[in-house]
Order: sequence, then C-alpha cells, then structure tokens
Amino acid sequence: MTAEPKSKSRPGGRTARTKVAVFEAVKSLVAEKGHAAVSMTDVAKRADVAATSLYRRWGDVSALVMDVAVEQLIHDRPLPDTGTLGGDLRDWARSIAAALRRPEGSSYFRALVATAMPAEAGAAGRTGVGEKMGADRCHAGSRRDAR
Repeated sequence: MTAEPKSKSRPGGRTARTKVAVFEAVKSLVAEKGHAAVSMTDVAKRADVAATSLYRRWGDVSALVMDVAVEQLIHDRPLPDTGTLGGDLRDWARSIAAALRRPEGSSYFRALVATAMPAEAGAAGRTGVGEKMGADRCHAGSRRDAR
C-alpha cells in the first residue's frame, strides 16, 4: 500500500502577502491624503511592489480603493446571522449606519461611493444612474404586465 502524500495548505503565500501590503498602503495613503489624491504609483512605492502588478490585478486606482473599502466593510461589519434574511439585512444595515455616524467610519464609505462613479460624470452621472434605475424598473414592469 502506498501512502497518499500529505497536501500542505498554503495559508497565503506571496500573493496574499502582496495583497496585505497593498491594502495597508492604500489605507495609510487614504488616511494621509484622501482617496482622490492616491495614485497607483504611490501605492506601489509604499507597498514595495511593481505598479504593473497593481494595474494587472485592479486596473485602476478606483477599483483598488473600492476593493479595500469593501474588504474593510466586510471585516468591520460582518453579516449577522439572525436566522432570517430580513433580520440579517436589517441588523447589518443598522450596524453600518451606526459606523457611518462616526468620522472614521465614513471615510471608506465616502471612498466607496466616490470610486463607484467616474469623477467626470459628476452630479449628472449620478442623476443618469437614478434615471436608468427608474427606466429599468419601468421596463421590468412592462415585461411583467406582458406575461
């Protein structure tokens, strides 16, 4: 009988260490300069990685900042388990709302919102999103009525 080789699980490796370094760099740069002033070059220098690696993985600084903001939200405010989806979502929303009342809690939310919409879109872009959502609802309603 041959023994099966034991598989060694890698709890991270180089990619995980790089991600941690990049995320820490983003957090410190956002705290120092604000999210709008952070560049991929700044992050690369601070994390001691090649900027091309950042562009390959995230594409642009907005996507990187958004990824950091989402991970921070999930880490700081994990989804509760109340036994019902509605209860989970209500408790999670309350937890997030409470955090947003504090200045440090709202910094990543502001970054998340700011990076979700291209800067050049401005208020007109945000209005366009609302109009599109309304149009999608109307379109969904007309499909439902047609059935």
